[in-house]
Amino acid sequence: ATALGRPIERLVLAGEGRDLLGAPQIAATLDGRVGGKPAAGRLTLARSGASDWRLDPLDVTVGSVSAKGGLTLSGGLAEGALTIAAGDLADVAPLILTPASGDFSGEAKLSRADGKQAAALKATARALRLGEMRIERLAADLAATGLPDRPRLSGTLSADRVEAAGEAATGLRLVAQPS
Repeated sequence: ATALGRPIERLVLAGEGRDLLGAPQIAATLDGRVGGKPAAGRLTLARSGASDWRLDPLDVTVGSVSAKGGLTLSGGLAEGALTIAAGDLADVAPLILTPASGDFSGEAKLSRADGKQAAALKATARALRLGEMRIERLAADLAATGLPDRPRLSGTLSADRVEAAGEAATGLRLVAQPS
């Protein structure tokens, strides 16, 4: 098979599920090659009780791109972390069926504080391209608390240049300080 002109060789996504109508437990593995680079991964998803879910582990690597982490959803609130590290997003372009390139490093953390959702995001990229969108020198360090009722955002977000839908913006800077 090929996608975006690159070979997808012996790519196998295998899964196993138990008690799918009661307390589902699902495990999946990924193995093969995408664009000549190794692809491997695993994840486990399980539900306990009426509405509690746990994704742990999530560990997927395709070439220079990896996604790792774990999340728990309980009472409508999430807790956990997800880290994405990409030496070159072109390594996953055939899987997302969109031209992509550039480096990216990001970490999202979710937590429960005082019965509310909180989230923190740190991300950097030098020259990111996803389809027709381009971002140069992205840096983000943001935190949100009190979600969803009384959101409070703090941190910084900057990009030297963003191109999307045929338009370009330069020198973008956001500084958020809760009052």
